[in-house]
Order: sequence, then C-alpha cells, then structure tokens
Amino acid sequence: MDGELDTATVYSATGASVSGLVAGASATFDELAAFDPQISGAILQPDANTTVTQVARTRYQKANLNFSGGNQAAVETFFRKLTGYKGSLKNAQVASFGNGGVVYSVSTPRGVVSLRNVSASGKEWTIQFDPILSNGVRKMKFDFNGAFL
Repeated sequence: MDGELDTATVYSATGASVSGLVAGASATFDELAAFDPQISGAILQPDANTTVTQVARTRYQKANLNFSGGNQAAVETFFRKLTGYKGSLKNAQVASFGNGGVVYSVSTPRGVVSLRNVSASGKEWTIQFDPILSNGVRKMKFDFNGAFL
C-alpha cells in the first residue's frame, strides 16, 4: 500500500487556490477520467515536449495511474495544467520533509490536487486527487527512469 504521506493533515492543507477552473484544466481532468488503471501502453502528454507511457497498476496500487518516462519539469507543467495555478509553487507548498521532499497543494473547483516529490514506492513524483476522479483514480505516479514495478 502506498501510505507514505497519505495523511489527512497534509492533503487537507491547501497552499494555494484558484477561483475558477480554466477550460484547459477541465479538459485535462476529463482526459484523465478516461484512463483505465488496469491497462498499459496508453500515452499521456504532460507538456508540449514530453510523452509518458502508462504502465498497468500493481495489485497494491489499484487506484493509481502509473506512468514511465518524463521529467520533473513536465510533471510540474502538468500539475499547473490540471489546477490552472500560475503562481510560484513555493506559495503552494504545504509540507516539507528531510532530503528535499516537498508537497504542494492547490484547491480547485474540482477538489484539492497535490503534487509531491517524495514516495516510499520509489517513484519520482506523485499527483494526488481529493476527491478521487470519476474512474476511481486517486493518484498519478511518474517513474522517470521507466522502471515501474
């Protein structure tokens, strides 16, 4: 189970908020709702220059969309696309942990979206949704090295 930072304290905290969801953000939520966590091979384009490939969920992470490839900048761009947040990520920071771990959180009309670079599962970045998406997805996990297990 991926319970490394799943605490009500961290994910109920909001570092920033957006008053309205821009059309692009709404379309991005809809795009994610169409993904099935059980399949592999679907492609997502988190930014203009990057694509990532979906890897089927593991038995312990049934509510996750797992992606291999990408990089920090692409995931941050995708987080901004999802939330419509344009400010400094530092203003959205809600928690920090040893070794440079940080959690950002933005409240949107569709709920709270959090981004973190800390994960006990070893994946580089995680985007978490509260409430979960209509397809049951709670998190998106990115493994930049493509070695998703």
